[in-house]
Amino acid sequence: MDSLPVPPAPEDWPCFNMRFYYQMLKNLRKVDDTIINRLNKINTSDKTQCDQFLDALSKLYKAREIGISNCIKTLEEREKSGDSDSLTLKKQISMMKSDLVVEEIDRERSINLVRDRCGY
Repeated sequence: MDSLPVPPAPEDWPCFNMRFYYQMLKNLRKVDDTIINRLNKINTSDKTQCDQFLDALSKLYKAREIGISNCIKTLEEREKSGDSDSLTLKKQISMMKSDLVVEEIDRERSINLVRDRCGY
């Protein structure tokens, strides 16, 4: 089974640089684009392989959710302190909140695919 990418710790996400933030998120979301190929590489009739894959996938989604949420919190704190352009921060916060919605959709879709293929 291919190993899944390891997201950085929440405090290491590039929250203030949207270009790096989205590049990192794009790299982490490649898993979602290749989920069917990854499922084809495991023996879906082997419950252990399915469980391991589902567990790794769930941990990846949780880490992404925590990272995005941490960035939102960090930017909201910066906005409250008045250190930066409030309008820019509001836009970035809004975009990141949208990313959380996308995460939920991606997670549900991918986990349902795994469950269907593994017979859960």
